[in-house]
Amino acid sequence: PARLPRRLAHVPTLQQAVDMATIDSQQRARAMGENGNDLEGVYYLPDGWAWFRLKTSASLFFEGERMRNCLGKPQFAARQASGRALFYSLRDADSRSHVTAEVRGGVMVEAKAHGNASAE
Repeated sequence: PARLPRRLAHVPTLQQAVDMATIDSQQRARAMGENGNDLEGVYYLPDGWAWFRLKTSASLFFEGERMRNCLGKPQFAARQASGRALFYSLRDADSRSHVTAEVRGGVMVEAKAHGNASAE
């Protein structure tokens, strides 16, 4: 039989494991620098989803990690720092990222889902 990671060996329910993972994710976000100063809510939808502007290189890095894409690479932070591009994240009510968008000159030039999949 497969062995559980030591940390999960004594977790009695799936819900408790999910709760632990949620807490870990939140702690990782804080540790990676994503906090209230890194994000700016710019458009809120009635179902709890919202578009957030990613304001710092730390938020770009974290979004790249979350979405398994290349947003954390230095060239994106350079575009942001120079003012050539703005980056946005579409997140659900639980703050999970679903789409990352790059905007230049007021035009969305790229929008990607997890793993650089098309965000149609």
